[in-house]
Amino acid sequence: RYFLSVNAGAEGRAKPPPDGFVQILEECDVGPDQLSFLGGSKVDEMAASSARVPFWAFRSPDLDARLHVADFPSLINTLSPLVEGR
Repeated sequence: RYFLSVNAGAEGRAKPPPDGFVQILEECDVGPDQLSFLGGSKVDEMAASSARVPFWAFRSPDLDARLHVADFPSLINTLSPLVEGR
């Protein structure tokens, strides 16, 4: 319900190059500003930056992120209005 596509990096180069993001953007027919990447590492932060996709940090307050998410209930509270509004 909350995720249109998940890419585990089985194809293309591993993070931080933007291959996985490019694939998801094409699959979903959206631009980078219509996608957010949730991750918890510096490599995740770098991957989002390389694809120009907004980065949300999960349980990682030291990362440079548009949004910091402390736990799963907080994530659901953030996503629910977005999903219901589409």
